[in-house]
Amino acid sequence: MQHCPIAIGSDAAKQQKKGKNRRKKEGLNAEDEESTEERILKQACALLNSGGGLLVMKITDFHCSTTSANSLDEFWKKIEPKLIDLIRPSRYDDIFDRREQSDEILLFINAPPHICTIKYNLSLPGDSSVLEASYHETVDLLNKETQQCRRRKLPSVTVPLKELPEVPDFSTQKVSVLDLKESKRIQLKHFSSKTLLDSNNRTQREGIRKQISAFANAEGGVILLGVEDDGKVCGLDLRENGEDYIVRNLQERIIQKMYWSLDPERGSHWDVQFFPIGGSEANVIVAISVAGMRRAGGVFAKSPKSFKLVQGEDGQQSPLPLDFKEWKQKMLSTSREGLQSDSKGIKMNAVTFDLINYYKT
Repeated sequence: MQHCPIAIGSDAAKQQKKGKNRRKKEGLNAEDEESTEERILKQACALLNSGGGLLVMKITDFHCSTTSANSLDEFWKKIEPKLIDLIRPSRYDDIFDRREQSDEILLFINAPPHICTIKYNLSLPGDSSVLEASYHETVDLLNKETQQCRRRKLPSVTVPLKELPEVPDFSTQKVSVLDLKESKRIQLKHFSSKTLLDSNNRTQREGIRKQISAFANAEGGVILLGVEDDGKVCGLDLRENGEDYIVRNLQERIIQKMYWSLDPERGSHWDVQFFPIGGSEANVIVAISVAGMRRAGGVFAKSPKSFKLVQGEDGQQSPLPLDFKEWKQKMLSTSREGLQSDSKGIKMNAVTFDLINYYKT
C-alpha cells in the first residue's frame, strides 16, 4: 500500500504556481519539484510493477470551502488519461478500481502482465516535431537488437551519414532564408541564447537529445542549428562558443548522456560540421548529422521513467526508479511471455490482498 496526500480544491493550483515562482526566485529549477500528478503516477507505476496493491490519496483540503464533488471530477479528468497511457496496452477497467471513502480516494491496482512506464524517452520522427514512441513501437525497436544477436551479425547502421540529405552551401553568398522545409530527415532549430548546449541550457540539450533519438530510430537525419522553423538563417556566433566548445558539449552533455546499445562513434553514428555564412568565420550554421540505426535496439534520449517498490531499512516500501538495464530486461521478457497470457494481471501477495479486501469492506 502507498500513501499520496493530495489537494484538489481551487486554491491548490494557485499554491503550486506560487511554489514554482518561489523556486525560480531562489535560483532552483522549478521543474525539479514534483507535482501532485507526477507523485500519483510514480506511486501507481511502482505498484503496477510490483504485483499491484492500493494507493491511498488523502485529500488534505477536504474541509476547505473550495473542495467539492466537482473538484474531484475535474482533478480526476487530468489524472485518468495519464493512468491510461501508463498501462497501455492493458485496459483501464482491467487494472484500476477507484473508490471514495470519507476524505480519501482509494485506487485499487491490479498488476498487468507487462511492465509499465511513465515515459519511454524514446523518440520517432515526425514532419514538424518528434513523437514519443508507444509501448509496441518501443518493444519492436528493443527486439530488433535481440533478433540481430540471434541471427547473423548485421551492421547497426541502416542509413549511413553519407546518405543523409545534403546541407546547403552557405559559404559563397549571404543567405537570408533557406528554401528548405522541415521533414522526417531535416529539422531546423534556433535558440535565442548566446551560448549553446552548456550546463545552463537544459531545454536546448533535451530538445537535441530527443531529435537525435528520433533520427537514429528511423532513417537518420540532419539538425541545422541557427535556422528558424520558417527557414530564416540567423546563424550562431562562434565568438560566444567556439567549435571545440560546441563539439565537447555535444559529445559530453548529449551523446554520452543518452542510452545506446552500442558505443556511438563520431563519423560513423553521428557527426557535427560548421558552415560559415557568407564567408564569415564568426557566424556559422551548425549541422548535427545522425545515422539511421533501426537495428540498434533503440536509441533513448535518456533512461525511461519507470518505478518499482523497494523496502527500506525502516521496513517501509517506497518507489525507486528502474535502471535502464533492468527496465530493458523486464520489457523484453514480459513482452514475450506476459502478453501471450489471457491473465488480466499478476496475483497480488497475501498481505496486499488482505489489505484491499479490508478497505473494500
